[in-house]
Amino acid sequence: MKKTMKKTIKKILKEETERKLPAKFLIKAFKILDKWMLGEGHDIDEVSEDASVYESIIDVVETLLSIKNQEDIDFIVASFVLNYMTAGDWDLLKEIGIKEPQKKKWDLTKTYSVRGWITDVANDQEGYLESQMEYDDWHHGYDWEQGEFEINDTFDTETDITERR
Repeated sequence: MKKTMKKTIKKILKEETERKLPAKFLIKAFKILDKWMLGEGHDIDEVSEDASVYESIIDVVETLLSIKNQEDIDFIVASFVLNYMTAGDWDLLKEIGIKEPQKKKWDLTKTYSVRGWITDVANDQEGYLESQMEYDDWHHGYDWEQGEFEINDTFDTETDITERR
């Protein structure tokens, strides 16, 4: 990416006090993310649901768009997913307008095994996407409440994430 584009992006992000980023910037970002997604052989559901794909797309946003603020990154990726699912045609967004994602409440239940199954619960967590929630747990952890314990000799981990309605 050209240095002038990086400077422009930094200037835009510096000027923005809310999560609202200019439509022109977001459409360019969506095109870059779309090209990356197709080049890597991912589909939009993987970006939305798979934390390892979410982690990869974060690297793309940081590297190609020079964005380091995690809130901005989460917003851009969630905007990409929402607008991909609603419009799909990036040039069409100029006419119909970009939809902004809203943070949702999530309930997470992690079940893991260490000579037994332990089920922990983290309710009422905020985020945009299921993949973001699992990624955040990998890197930051949640305030898990310990639940049930069942003896078992496997060492698997499963995380069930449901949107709070």
